[in-house]
Amino acid sequence: MEGSETLKGIIMAGGRGTRLMPLTKNKPKPMVSVLGRPVIDYVKDSMVHAGISEIIVTTGYQGEQLVSHVDSWDINGRVNQEEQPMGTAGSVKLLADSLDSTFVVGSGDSVASFDIHDLIQSHKKSGAKVTMALWSVDNPSEYGIVGLSSQHREDLDSKLEEGFISKFLEKPKPQEAFSNLINA
Repeated sequence: MEGSETLKGIIMAGGRGTRLMPLTKNKPKPMVSVLGRPVIDYVKDSMVHAGISEIIVTTGYQGEQLVSHVDSWDINGRVNQEEQPMGTAGSVKLLADSLDSTFVVGSGDSVASFDIHDLIQSHKKSGAKVTMALWSVDNPSEYGIVGLSSQHREDLDSKLEEGFISKFLEKPKPQEAFSNLINA
């Protein structure tokens, strides 16, 4: 990364993982093993590869297991435990006072195939306050969806692949889905 900016990464890891039971009965969802490694390690590796030098993991359910795991990473990492569930991005809001420059937020249970470094560069070039990686899915009812508009605060346009974020809806019923784009 150019300049001396310290890039921070936030990995949200607070969910209960009910759809993965019994795998998550005694461990948080990001600690479920995929190809012999906890899935959160793949997320961390992607962030480190992009030049992120500090990672904060926000936790809730079974979060104490993540403390020792994050301590074993060879990067500046720490865990921020939620006292009570704050929702998908609520844990990020709790960190607002310590986020004074560009930062990346990822989910501790999602491995994406895009390059985070490229996303950061696109964000900086755009001048946008927020850049969100989106992915198109066949069944948006299983995810939180994002609606886009071509201009700030305009009507939603379901044909857009990029634009202004105008609306969010968590796990809509099929008849409520206004988009098939989800947060990647």
